[in-house]
This record gives sequence, structure tokens and C-alpha cells, in this order.
Amino acid sequence: MREPIGVEDHQRSRYVCEPLHLLDYCLINDGAACVIVTTAERARDLKQAPVYISGMQGLPGGSEEFIWAYPGLGVLQQSVFDYEAGLQPVYRMAGVTPKDIDALFTYDAFSIVAWIALERFGFCKLGEAASFTQNGRIEVGGELPMNTHGGLLSEAHIMGWNHQVEIVRQLRGQCGLRQVKDAEVIQWANAYGDSIIYHK
Repeated sequence: MREPIGVEDHQRSRYVCEPLHLLDYCLINDGAACVIVTTAERARDLKQAPVYISGMQGLPGGSEEFIWAYPGLGVLQQSVFDYEAGLQPVYRMAGVTPKDIDALFTYDAFSIVAWIALERFGFCKLGEAASFTQNGRIEVGGELPMNTHGGLLSEAHIMGWNHQVEIVRQLRGQCGLRQVKDAEVIQWANAYGDSIIYHK
């Protein structure tokens, strides 16, 4: 993981579970991250600029849910096989819509789950994530930068906690070359349905 991986490298890697290749899976590794949560009043007096949580929603459950995707993605116990994102509770709580999000961070232990998160949270319609992510749209400087630290696939599998640390750094303007310009509102949202919206 010290050298860039190109499309040809990906396509030459062996299948693990077709259509996913070995390079669609993140590495197994050790690591840690720390996020300190306190009240807004207490945070004002700390040395670092505070970052606020403006909305959150938990992981949905039940027979209509599937852990790797949105409801209806071909799992036999589900009664409905279609899905429309609608305005998720996290957006209502935060008072924003997907169009207000300056950067998106998502759990990406497998490459496909980043696409599923985009569709689940309404950044694009079902079946459109592959084209949505083309032409630099999700790179730093693009319309919706994603996982600017490399995510689980390229940084480390710290169960998504490294994403939370990067979000805080982004909102504090501490990311150097990978800094999202004028970032004000950043979302953690994964294919499973849980999400947090942070703001300055």
C-alpha cells in the first residue's frame, strides 16, 4: 500500500467474490483513533476550534434491512425490492439536504459500499453511483470530495473512527494538500444507514 494502484492493477488482482477483486477489499490492520465529545459550552474554552454535531441517525434494523446496503438489494427475506432515499432523518435534524454537504465520508471496507452509501443517502439515484463518481467529482476539488484521507481502503481499517478524525481535521482546516476548500458541513454516512452531520 505504498505505491499507487491503477485500474490495470485492480483488474489483474484475483477475484475474491465476483465481481469484487482483491483490491476492492481493505487491508486487515491494527490501529486506533480518538474522538473527544463534550458540550458546546465546554468546547469553547479548549485550545482547538470546536466542531459540532448537528444531526445523527442510528443503524436501522429489522427484516427489511440488509447490513451491506439499502432495503431491497436482492436479499430474500425482504418483502420490498425497491428503494427511494427520501430526506433521511439525519438531514432533517441538521436542517440541511444532500446539496449542502461539502464532503462525504463513508465506511469503505469494500469498494462497492461507497457507491451504495451515495445512493442510500440520495446523492444520486439507484444505479447511478458508478457514473456519479467519475471525472473527478469525488476528489479533493470536486463537487463532493469523499474519504479525503484514503478511507479504509487506503489509510487503515479503524472501523470508521479514522473518518471521524479526518472530518474534524477538515472542518478545522488542518488537512494541507487534501483540504476541502471552505468546508462548513461534512457528513459521515454509510451503506448500512447510520450517519452523523458535523459543522463548524
